[in-house]
Amino acid sequence: MPAALASTTSEYQVAVVSNHLTTNASIIELFGLAKVTVNEQENRVVVEPLGRY
Repeated sequence: MPAALASTTSEYQVAVVSNHLTTNASIIELFGLAKVTVNEQENRVVVEPLGRY
């Protein structure tokens, strides 16, 4: 969630892409806070804030 409120794009790697992560990513997108891309092959997450808050 904090990455969705940042002023720039955040990218990080996770040990496991869990259901919890993908659910949170969907909710963040539904609220229009950021575009979240989850790459399950590389276990990488990219969060691009939309700046609408």
